[in-house]
Amino acid sequence: MAKPSGAQAGNKNAAKGAFVRDALRKVAVQNPEKLRKACEAVLDKAVDGDIGAFSVFRDTLDGKPNQSITVPDGLDIHVIERVIVREKK
Repeated sequence: MAKPSGAQAGNKNAAKGAFVRDALRKVAVQNPEKLRKACEAVLDKAVDGDIGAFSVFRDTLDGKPNQSITVPDGLDIHVIERVIVREKK
């Protein structure tokens, strides 16, 4: 049986992200002119050399770039996942 991908059971981050995303969509639909102005502001900052604004703009249009790991020939990469659970006091 294949291992399911994605967040572990009980992870609330996806729900929080969906809540914010839904709220932003609702505001954007209700205020298209504000959305246009916000997009123009990000683009203007990117044009002025703001790398953070450029990254937001790029990531929104093209998606975040993949990260790669390069190792010398003959070496293996071993990925180790460690989960630490701490009890509430």
